[in-house]
Amino acid sequence: MCVAVAVGGGWIGVVSGQSSAPVWEIPSDGSWIAETVSLGNEGTEVFTEFGSYVNSVLLVSSHDTSPPTPAWSNQQLVQNFERIVASAADSDVHVSLHQEFEPGSTGMRRAIVRCFRSSSTSVLWESPLPVSIPGHSFSDLRISAGGERILAEVYDTYQGRTHISSFSPESDQPLATAWLQTMGAVKAFAISADGSTAAVASELALYILDVDTLSIRHTRYLTGLPNYGALSLSGDGRRAALGTYMKVLVFEADSSGTFHEGQSIALPESRIGAAVDLSRCGTTLACGLNSFLDTSLAEVLVLDFDTRAELNFKSFSGGGNLQNKVSDIGVSSDGSRIAVGFWGDESGLVPELVVLDRGVAEPALEVELPGSVQDLDFSPLGDFLAVASKGTHANLLGGGGSIWLFETRDRDFRLHGAPQIGATVTFSQQHEVDAFGVV
Repeated sequence: MCVAVAVGGGWIGVVSGQSSAPVWEIPSDGSWIAETVSLGNEGTEVFTEFGSYVNSVLLVSSHDTSPPTPAWSNQQLVQNFERIVASAADSDVHVSLHQEFEPGSTGMRRAIVRCFRSSSTSVLWESPLPVSIPGHSFSDLRISAGGERILAEVYDTYQGRTHISSFSPESDQPLATAWLQTMGAVKAFAISADGSTAAVASELALYILDVDTLSIRHTRYLTGLPNYGALSLSGDGRRAALGTYMKVLVFEADSSGTFHEGQSIALPESRIGAAVDLSRCGTTLACGLNSFLDTSLAEVLVLDFDTRAELNFKSFSGGGNLQNKVSDIGVSSDGSRIAVGFWGDESGLVPELVVLDRGVAEPALEVELPGSVQDLDFSPLGDFLAVASKGTHANLLGGGGSIWLFETRDRDFRLHGAPQIGATVTFSQQHEVDAFGVV
């Protein structure tokens, strides 16, 4: 039995258990595509950016009800492209990146990094990256769990190299910058939760970097190993995993901090390591697999990183002509819970969103969404899951979609309503009962 008690709201009722129903949804009005979302501040804040002509940045409470009222929004009338957001898992720092046309140009773009805190509707700072972009999509953004380090990268087409900048939330002036000879655009980008280590991978090279100096700690050339954007670091930055064709490359740092390549993890025949995520504790590796031979098949493999023991392996086979692909994957900090986003299939056989428990065969949650998952983010405890999904399948023309928030664990005690000055919120407590009353 679940008993709910209101504080100041005069409401008493029953709280439902875990279900596939979202906590709330922000649907597109048709003028924007839901493509990027992040969770911050222990999963309590959802951050997103959308809109090609009216650029909108929103911060929404995870405790709000549907339809949610943003805690704040920041809008600017500017044509922009290639939006991406990132949030500090353990603090209220949020960052966004998009490309804008350079002044006086309708061809060349510049990537702009902006930093926010949840307590202010204003931009703390913004910083343009020093590369002219001739219309490509290769710019990216990451943030450490505490928010003390922000990394941004952009590819210089003319030089064949990649520029990386490191920032703190306090200033738009980079703490460090570097040029990497990536010999092609960066396909995968990661930062460790503690902000000590970064990893950058193009089609031809993987670099592991010291974040404070952006100096190279390890280089691995990838000739003959295609990179599909699957790259992750453990929370302390001492373990790295890179998904490629029929294998996952793994790297570990010894006691001196020097990285060494370990024995790779073999994947099934014709499978692509399309998405990987290492838990913050570094013990659980989740891999999303796509197939070269069967575009309707997607699989999820979960391993114990230390023993390489298989904990989960689940196939999702679709029907029809549309591609069923793993689009994103996330693991809770302790490795106990895994979230997977799919493109879905034409016949409706594959849910677009699945949550798995480590070592448990049946999914804890399966959700059918109207369109393909573009992006997802898991809270550190694995209790909140934010999702950006398109309004149609990714193979089809069309836009729209929604930003969704799901609660994936039952809670003994929970808050309902956005905690803002002047707002009324509700608290509920769940009790187990026996035949004689509350235990």
